[in-house]
Amino acid sequence: MRIPYHNRNSFRRTVCLFAAILLLALSACTYVDGNTPEPSAEESPVQNQIEQASPLPESTPALEPQYRGDGTKYTCIMTDARDRRWEEEIVSFADTFLNYLQGHPKLTERSTYVRYETSFRHPEGVYESLFDAKLREEFIRRVNLLIASIDSKSDSELLLGCSEITAILNDAHSNITLPLTEVFPLGLIPIYTDAVPEAYIYAAPTEHSELLLCRLDAINGVSVPEIMARAEKLIPHESVSFVYHSLFSESYSRFVPCLLLESGFLRYIGVLGEENVALFTVTDGNGMQHEVTLRSVVKETKPEMTVYQPETVIDESISFDLMYENREASGWYKLMEGGKVLYIRLNICADDADTLCSKAVSSAAETGELKTVIVDLRGNPGGNNGTKENIAEAINSLDTMESKYVLIDGGTASAAVSIAVALKRFCKDAVLVGTPAGEPPNGVFQTSGFASSNRYIQGHISVHKCFFEWPAYEELTLMPDITVAETAEDFKNGIDSVLKYVMCDSALTVGKGE
Repeated sequence: MRIPYHNRNSFRRTVCLFAAILLLALSACTYVDGNTPEPSAEESPVQNQIEQASPLPESTPALEPQYRGDGTKYTCIMTDARDRRWEEEIVSFADTFLNYLQGHPKLTERSTYVRYETSFRHPEGVYESLFDAKLREEFIRRVNLLIASIDSKSDSELLLGCSEITAILNDAHSNITLPLTEVFPLGLIPIYTDAVPEAYIYAAPTEHSELLLCRLDAINGVSVPEIMARAEKLIPHESVSFVYHSLFSESYSRFVPCLLLESGFLRYIGVLGEENVALFTVTDGNGMQHEVTLRSVVKETKPEMTVYQPETVIDESISFDLMYENREASGWYKLMEGGKVLYIRLNICADDADTLCSKAVSSAAETGELKTVIVDLRGNPGGNNGTKENIAEAINSLDTMESKYVLIDGGTASAAVSIAVALKRFCKDAVLVGTPAGEPPNGVFQTSGFASSNRYIQGHISVHKCFFEWPAYEELTLMPDITVAETAEDFKNGIDSVLKYVMCDSALTVGKGE
């Protein structure tokens, strides 16, 4: 709009007057100290209306989990080459367990075949699904947490992390192979004085031979029972007896590394720091406590070792060495006590285990003196359970025997439990002796091996077949009828406490099952 020149002065006066009025109005709403006064009660509704009318900031959306486990294509988030490989491996591991056709029965919504062992004729049924939605959700959550921590964890920690994830399934058949890479050079044997075993040293570096037969109490101040308790979250299991067995060496006569002394394992559970030395607290035979510092070693470069050997010669029928006499064979047998005792040792459940037992029975029958048969399944991790019917029938054919003993412990698992149950259920007067087995006789899955794409992660996964060997059995693991455990005194003398019991001395019984 064009303003005539003669009216411009009037217009300027009007604008100045309006500006002055506006300035006075603003000054009236301001304190001397420059602070804006609080609105009065009358002003509050107006202020509220203004706040409600103002646009609210958009909320931050929840982050989507990087790994969803639903079969969608996964996009890696790691940029470092090493971290990227581990990310791919963890995803491969997770995909194996969550695969909708071949994954774990508890994590995948599909039918599961079930075999009920009601007799030697085993009818099959079908569970529509053993799927557990909450368990699957927790599995995926833990996978995502592990992926997010890749760049801050060592290879050992990542592998143990996968084992910890697998352990939530409570299934010993689904597991991660944990290599014993760097260990502290000791040989340990479990000695049961209560429900939890104590660790006794049977092999030590020659320069520390004074440690032989000492009880290991603690590592870096963490007690052995506490180490065992922490291990429960890392080792997949149904029965804690399987955890205890897994922590110790399976060998006695030579130094073999064990998980309880593995550096990576001890670091993961907070016993060991980055250093490769640790303080070991032990108690000797006189009850005196000592401390010694040991350095971990790569297992292939172990120092010169001294292995404890008893001073006296022991009768072979009760010798601790008997069960280890032929380690390389899947099984073997021996007639002892002039043909009165048949000892059958099954190291694993091989395809020809029934043939071996039949030969053993035939040899024993020829003597005409047989009184006792012992089937030793201690430390047997399983294998083929299809031979158990023939094994039970072979043992049953020895109807002139006075005693039938089946020896079990925490290392008796899978098909070995099936054989033990068959002998107990279908052989007259068969007695289970030893310590609780590593698994229950029911709810046990068939197993398949697996490996991640680059083979960083290897192990086993349960598939869609489930076995119930003793449907009416309610214990969480297969329990012995007579509980007998190795004692420190017997071990010192080279005596197998369990064999001693079944051969000649029932006084070692420390409990009796139902």
